[in-house]
Amino acid sequence: ASLVEMYLRPYFNDCAVRDIARADVEALKAALLTQPPRAIVEARFARYSAGCGGDPERWRARSAAPVGRRTVAAALALLSSLLSFAGELRAVNFNAAAGVRKRGGVRSAKVDAAHVLTVAEARRLIEATPEEHRPLVRFAIETGLREAELFGLQWGELDLKHGLVRVRRQWRRSDFAELKTAH
Repeated sequence: ASLVEMYLRPYFNDCAVRDIARADVEALKAALLTQPPRAIVEARFARYSAGCGGDPERWRARSAAPVGRRTVAAALALLSSLLSFAGELRAVNFNAAAGVRKRGGVRSAKVDAAHVLTVAEARRLIEATPEEHRPLVRFAIETGLREAELFGLQWGELDLKHGLVRVRRQWRRSDFAELKTAH
């Protein structure tokens, strides 16, 4: 549902399913990986700010960022499935997304080294953090877990004897959810 609401519906807007061409699907893929159109940015912002709260400017910047390749592949796979189903119903003559490569092609932006903490910066961050929050900040830095994964942890998932953490769920939009990826 989120892929439809954040990417497909805003992009195709009032376009009839039968009018979607392969060029439209390729253009969607390129736009998501480089610079999402305004309608998609607004849909992402509405979803992020409503579901997560917090600083609106943070969500505004995140909403305008290129979409990750896995998310783009998932959106294209969903679109292809929807168009296949429309073909079975005889609503379209062909699946415009069938020949579009789900992965590859246009690449998303690389991680900017300026946005990654150096060891010295990480130490300064830990030292500047209030004492009661330092273990969480240090744990986050040392494991590289996503924020939602950190908040989804339970004590039973920590094996202090062997130094292991089993990440099994995440905390998203005020509830527990499956992990974003299998990794």
